[in-house]
Amino acid sequence: MVALRQHRAARHDDHRRRAHPVRRPPASAATRSRSPRPDGDHAPPTSIAELLARHATDLAHLTDEVLATTGADLIDQLREAEERLDRVGISGADDLGTAAGLLDQALDVELDGGTQLEQRVFVVRAAGLLRELADMTAEYRAMA
Repeated sequence: MVALRQHRAARHDDHRRRAHPVRRPPASAATRSRSPRPDGDHAPPTSIAELLARHATDLAHLTDEVLATTGADLIDQLREAEERLDRVGISGADDLGTAAGLLDQALDVELDGGTQLEQRVFVVRAAGLLRELADMTAEYRAMA
């Protein structure tokens, strides 16, 4: 009799699994694979050199200067670009000044003997603020 009950319970469980498959919760944002951003970038820059590679051309157009080649050049051009964009009323210009301040702190970390991780934190935060730089540059060009 016990064997019969166990057999029926096993059949019932098997039938229940087929009729009601286990539903897994959707993957969280952290575990989902990321698709590339529309501009083709896969990850934010994590070094000043990567920021230079990504934004030097836009900054040179905004400031009418040669391409920035150092972190200090990048910071100077960001501040100049902030002033120019603010003068013509393009929103987001203040983000450039904030990014310049963060990059200045990143350079200070390097000079003070801080770790690459400490420096990367400032660079990634600055990169987030510079995401719209290409759009701001296009808007500025359209006004000229």
